[in-house]
Amino acid sequence: MRKTGIVRRLDDLGRVVVPKELRRVLHIQPGDPLEIYTGDHYVMLRKQPDTNPFLTQSELYARAMAGQGCAVLICDLETVVAAAGPLTKKYAGRPLSEALREYLAGGGEAGVPEQSIQPLESSGETALALAPIRRGGAAMGCVVLLMRENRVEADEGDIAVLTAAALYLEQCCQDPATTAPRARH
Repeated sequence: MRKTGIVRRLDDLGRVVVPKELRRVLHIQPGDPLEIYTGDHYVMLRKQPDTNPFLTQSELYARAMAGQGCAVLICDLETVVAAAGPLTKKYAGRPLSEALREYLAGGGEAGVPEQSIQPLESSGETALALAPIRRGGAAMGCVVLLMRENRVEADEGDIAVLTAAALYLEQCCQDPATTAPRARH
């Protein structure tokens, strides 16, 4: 366990606010279950293992694409939620660049970006191709293929794979009641 140096007071109802920065880094969303542990003189909160299919499937999909020689990032609107491939471990959990946030806010399309986009500020890496992950028509994240020395540009196959990944992750985020297979009569 690491000491954060953050101190919070209990309110009149016995509640404590978990700081926004910790919620962002740990991917804690409103409604997420937290386990409560106690010791002699401490209370510890632990996020229960992710039941969020987007996070779980993002990690699996990124690893599968990395197995094909790709360096891939899968992002939500604020951070990199999964990273796999050469030199990508340092990217997980880092905030997105302003350029990538603007791409997502502007409803960017799958393909090679018109302008060079660095997924993370000062990373030195440039997106070779991007595919937005949408929910209800609005972008909720994206799949990023990173540029490396041995590849200068993305081809149609790369874009098709990224688009398939984005569509798959969109389906993982749908309400199970609306995506469940219907029984045949």
